[in-house]
Amino acid sequence: MEELIVNMEISDKYHPPRVLIQANNTKLGNHISEYIKSFEADNRKISVKYEDGYILLDSEEIVYCEIYQKILTVYTDKEKLNMRKPLIEILKKLDSKDYIQNSKASVVNIHKIKRLEIAFSGNYYAFLSNGLKITVSRRFVGALKKRLGI
Repeated sequence: MEELIVNMEISDKYHPPRVLIQANNTKLGNHISEYIKSFEADNRKISVKYEDGYILLDSEEIVYCEIYQKILTVYTDKEKLNMRKPLIEILKKLDSKDYIQNSKASVVNIHKIKRLEIAFSGNYYAFLSNGLKITVSRRFVGALKKRLGI
């Protein structure tokens, strides 16, 4: 990998902050841009339709999300909420550095995983902060272990 050169200039005139990316190819430039965007400081609220209104959740409150028969279920440490939204819609609002896909139809907050246990056929079980036990499909085990540093 090539050496990365970083120049930083701090001034009140840069509000909002600006980032200039200079790269020798588009793929690298896009990769750096996506990485920087993952650190945006905005606190994204997720709206969940509940009974006759909406609940606004901070994205870090979400422990786990799964979709089954077109119903998206969002689990927090305190509650389970159902809504009619595609999984991709909520994925856009979740911070990619905190969430990872654990199966084709679900994502988990990596900070809410308390324990991993080997299951059958190369799958794993993840035990979450809210007491849930979920399956991590073998297809996603490698990426999860890498993110957790195991």
